[in-house]
Amino acid sequence: MKTPFKFEGTDETRQRIAPGGSLRMGLYQGSPSSYVRDPASGQASGVGYLLGECFARSLGVAFSPCLFQSNQEVLAAVKSATVDLVFTNATRERAQYIAFASVLLTVGKTVLVTPQSPVQDMQSLGAARFKIGYSQGSTTGTEFSSIFPKAELVPMENLDRAAAALRAGEVDGFATNMAILSKVAAAVPGARILPGSWGLEQYALGMPQGRQDALQALSSFSAWAARSGALAAFIGQSGFAGAEPVKAPASAD
Repeated sequence: MKTPFKFEGTDETRQRIAPGGSLRMGLYQGSPSSYVRDPASGQASGVGYLLGECFARSLGVAFSPCLFQSNQEVLAAVKSATVDLVFTNATRERAQYIAFASVLLTVGKTVLVTPQSPVQDMQSLGAARFKIGYSQGSTTGTEFSSIFPKAELVPMENLDRAAAALRAGEVDGFATNMAILSKVAAAVPGARILPGSWGLEQYALGMPQGRQDALQALSSFSAWAARSGALAAFIGQSGFAGAEPVKAPASAD
C-alpha cells in the first residue's frame, strides 16, 4: 500500500460529505462486500466497512458504521439520506438516488443449490419452474427473471433466512453473487455453487444524490484505493471470493 490518501477538500466539502460530524456508512451484515465479523476474534471487516473506515480517517472525522439486516434496508437509508456512504452494486436504477464514484470491482452472480435440489446446472434453470430465492430489495429479482422467465422468485429478508430455506427444501436454489453464496453455503450442508455465472455486479462507493459538490472527493479516494493496493488488501482481508478489482488509471502519485 502506498502513502495514505490525503483529503485536500475544504471544510465545507467535509461538511457536505459528513453533515452530522461523523461518516455514517450503511452496511449489510453477513456480506463480505459490506460487513462481516470474525466469530472468534470479533474483528470487523467487509470491503465496504474497510473502505469507509479508511475514508473517514482521511477526512479526520469519526466513522459510524450503521448495520442493517438486509440490503433493502441499506438502500432505503441512503435514499432517505440517513446514511452518508454506501458500497453497493451500482445500477442505473440506484443512480437515481445515489451519486456513485467509479466502479471499483466486479463479481459474478450464480446459484447455490443443495444435494436434493432438482437444479443440476445453469442450463437446467430455464427448463422448468424452479423456486429460486433472492435477497429482498436486490437487483437479482428483476435480472434473474428476465433471463429465466420460468423461475418462481422467492424474496428472502436476510441471509440466515436464505440458508434456512435451502436446508428445509423450501427453495430449489438461492441466487446472488459468488461471495455471498460462499458465506451462505457454509451454513447449508452439502451445498454447492453452480459453475458459470448468469450476471455481473459492479460495486462502487456512493453517497445520497444532492451532494454532487462532494462527489469529487469520494471519486479521488476511490481512485487512490484502486491504485494504492488498499482495495486489493481489503478484498483479501474480507474474504470477498470472486471479486475482480477494476484496473485504475495510472497516476504520478
